[in-house]
Amino acid sequence: MCQPKHFPNCPTITKSGEVYHDSNLPNLSHGERDTFIRSCMRRCSVRVLTTRVDDQTIRDLDAIAADERADRSEVARKLLDRSIRDWKLEKALKMISSSAWTVRRAAKFAGLSYYQMIEEMSARDVDSGPRPEDLEQSG
Repeated sequence: MCQPKHFPNCPTITKSGEVYHDSNLPNLSHGERDTFIRSCMRRCSVRVLTTRVDDQTIRDLDAIAADERADRSEVARKLLDRSIRDWKLEKALKMISSSAWTVRRAAKFAGLSYYQMIEEMSARDVDSGPRPEDLEQSG
């Protein structure tokens, strides 16, 4: 469901001026509830993703959910979000290293500021091209 605690970037959904939370969703008829949820998902740009995972992954998700006091789907969303951010950062750093992208382009792709990208490059010893002293030695 689309609610601020699950999707912090989502606006609070109202119906007839009333704010809806978990507690008053059951007061809706089945049809109203379905309509409300579909409307909410459209507003929040939330889509359903179905995937098959092995039993160990389910056990791991459940263990994390218990530790975090969250439900399995919330844990899966957080882990998926983190993995995507990590993948984008790794891709951006590879593109910088190969001189295919500028630091600014890579930062935008990774969702970081220019200075954050410079910090990541420094922390991971990623070079964005030849240093002036390297050019002097080869010349």
